[in-house]
Amino acid sequence: MDKQTILHRLSAILQDKYDVKDVSVEPETKLSELGIDSMITADLMLEIEDALGFTFTNMEMPRNATVQDVVDVVHQHLGSSAS
Repeated sequence: MDKQTILHRLSAILQDKYDVKDVSVEPETKLSELGIDSMITADLMLEIEDALGFTFTNMEMPRNATVQDVVDVVHQHLGSSAS
């Protein structure tokens, strides 16, 4: 799955599950700007696993993560799970 598709799916999850409707979800947007704290990030990662059908092997996210950071982590995990 390419990064653009992951970004689209992540944006949909953020809007549907976390009521992020009034803010533009851009790659450089920090999760904290969307009201996503560390506890919600853990829940978000579980939502991503369910939506994309895989399991994270490492659930670490960079401090002050951006939407692009999440996309990169998902892309990395999808790439490593495909091999």
